[in-house]
Amino acid sequence: MREPRDFKKALYWSQAFAISFFVTVGLVLYLYGGDSVSAPALNMLATTLRRVMYGVIVIHTIPVATLASVAIMQDMFPRFYGWDAFFSFNWKDTSKYMLVSGVMLTVSWAIVESIPFFSEFLSLGSSIATVWLTYGVPAFFAAENQRRYYSRNGLPFTMKRKGFLVGAYAFAFASAALAVAGLVAVIMQIASNYEDGEYGPPFTCDSTAYYP
Repeated sequence: MREPRDFKKALYWSQAFAISFFVTVGLVLYLYGGDSVSAPALNMLATTLRRVMYGVIVIHTIPVATLASVAIMQDMFPRFYGWDAFFSFNWKDTSKYMLVSGVMLTVSWAIVESIPFFSEFLSLGSSIATVWLTYGVPAFFAAENQRRYYSRNGLPFTMKRKGFLVGAYAFAFASAALAVAGLVAVIMQIASNYEDGEYGPPFTCDSTAYYP
């Protein structure tokens, strides 16, 4: 988006692509795996192919984690030592930067390894926040904003406006329903995996914390 006036167009295209992409991936997975779809879905693959794909994910994780770490450090480091230290390149400030980054990395690793079902834990967080915050909340506030604007200015609720409100509220309701369904499904899966003994203790090689 180069021009601010193109925001709506960029929003429509990006959301249409995101929704189409995730729906397509979900349909393909369920057509391929049927009732045996697992999470992560890569676990459905044959052993050799699964190891190769997880290797690709590990390689992909390195630059992603590096970029995320840099973004977090841009916010955290100046809070501790100020912006002058952040833009300084002497050994003292560089050592501080590496120390803070190392502590954050160690804490992150400890959190991941301490939760044997960390992959499902991520799904749990996505069920609670991602679907609802990405689709439900914007739709709900868009509908409320339009409804209050029409009422405050005495504008008639035409069929087009009513259709927009009904569609937005329905979208918000559907997002909330999906969030609840996903939450219940993940909790049931975690309980089932514990009963089957698929999770090892924390901080062991038996743990399937992130990459099973």
